[in-house]
Amino acid sequence: MNSYKVCGLMIPLLLAACATAPLPPITTSQLSDRQLFEQEQMAAATTAMKQFLGCKQGGLLLDQSAREKRSSAQYAASAKTLDQCLADIDEYRDIAPVASIESVEQRMQVHALMVLNYFKAGDIKNAKLQLRAFELSYPGRDLYFADYTSFVDSLTLLLGVDSFHGFERRRQVFNVNPTLASEVSRYRYWQNR
Repeated sequence: MNSYKVCGLMIPLLLAACATAPLPPITTSQLSDRQLFEQEQMAAATTAMKQFLGCKQGGLLLDQSAREKRSSAQYAASAKTLDQCLADIDEYRDIAPVASIESVEQRMQVHALMVLNYFKAGDIKNAKLQLRAFELSYPGRDLYFADYTSFVDSLTLLLGVDSFHGFERRRQVFNVNPTLASEVSRYRYWQNR
């Protein structure tokens, strides 16, 4: 009877000890192929985003230096750096963290700054190509300057993508700064004389 009481007390204690013991860590052999693939993709996406943000920072520093020194060569260097940042991150665009809304917004901003810097560097050909690439990459989306005017409309106007007459007809639907619109119209008027 004593042994029964001892065993009777021991069994609940042993069960309680087993219930609170931590589970052994999951090893890679216990993960399915799909889980391994997802982990690898997440690690690759995290690495890609870190590289993108570092690259972006380098492009922004070149942009800041270009503004301070008013250097078209540095604007060109900044644009090329930002172009490379986008090319590198685009390899990972289908992976969830890289395809997030925040990530897309960051890529749009980098792309827009690249277009502006090609323009400021005087590389109109690449500015036009990259503006078109922006519109194709982010259909129906736009960014806005501090005065709430459209990036796409403003650069379309500045780069002469629309003809002078087309601009005059569409002037009411363009979301551009009125001073910019007036200066471009004046310039194009005298250029065509």
